[in-house]
Amino acid sequence: MVLLTETERSILLEKNLINDPTQYSITTQPSLVTIHDYGNITLAEAGLVIFKYTLRKATGNDVDKCYARFEIGGIPIHGAEIHILNTDFVFGGLCWLAAGTYDVLVKGCTPTGVTLYLKQFQIGFVKFNDSVGHALAAYSSGIAKTVPARATPAGPLKQAVYAVMVEAYTAGAVTYFEDAGETLTNGVGITVDGVRVNWSTKQHDVDGKQAAHGKCFYPASTAESHTITIVKENASTTVNITVCACPWILGGPVHNPVAFSFSQGSTVYMTLEPLFVDESKFAGVGKVRGVSYGTATDYYGSSSATGIIEYSYTFETVNQDMGFACSGVGGCITNVGVDMR
Repeated sequence: MVLLTETERSILLEKNLINDPTQYSITTQPSLVTIHDYGNITLAEAGLVIFKYTLRKATGNDVDKCYARFEIGGIPIHGAEIHILNTDFVFGGLCWLAAGTYDVLVKGCTPTGVTLYLKQFQIGFVKFNDSVGHALAAYSSGIAKTVPARATPAGPLKQAVYAVMVEAYTAGAVTYFEDAGETLTNGVGITVDGVRVNWSTKQHDVDGKQAAHGKCFYPASTAESHTITIVKENASTTVNITVCACPWILGGPVHNPVAFSFSQGSTVYMTLEPLFVDESKFAGVGKVRGVSYGTATDYYGSSSATGIIEYSYTFETVNQDMGFACSGVGGCITNVGVDMR
């Protein structure tokens, strides 16, 4: 037996750029104002930045809405709306940035007599093998990216997740995010290679407060160019966008990062970890059947949990062509290995 492993997430190169648990607040601010300016971050190289923060609404009732908008370098990238009273809401995301220095701040607005709290803000630089990106900017045209072919200890790369984050705003109007088949007033949709796809998560700008935000995590083949295009029902709607394509970022749909290539009887290993949020992550060998009875019969072996998952499977009677499926928005794959028989 020979054990071959590879680290896909360069943890030793990661940087926790801002980690501020302090609670900041605004009260009775009907227009967007700065809740807190966290100062500048500096990137020595282009790459992926991840962030997480918590919002809480106090006073008022469960109808009054509060809004927050996260900006990097003066460009909005994430919007959030909350209305439930005295509950912590944790938001997170990712952003590809060019090398340089960027101011980081969060703005917000609240109805009369309502307080909005911002706390537990973090932002950091992360680095993965095989990642390519489109730096945060105003959207102008289709974005084409290719994750190059490469061999790993477990086999060649097969699929990458295209992680797209979008912030949209229509002056004086409400902005909506459209899924495939929808046509909405001031709608914003997304296509991959010309085909309309659904948003993984979406936050409509229900009151025109510039809090419209969408994430799309879409698996696509490596070694081929794939084009992300934004579709706007109103040409006046402004859109800010960032894209990262990487086999080791997890999304909502399951994807197969590697086409296994090793001798039968070998054991494959994968480490799954939180990236920008710690939600449940899934790893398994198998796929959804033509008639599905659930995970227990679709997959020969699987694991689903928060935190860190150390997953392994030995290919004895099951052929390695079955592949490895994984998912979990906000998570990633840190290590890949195979114990060759």
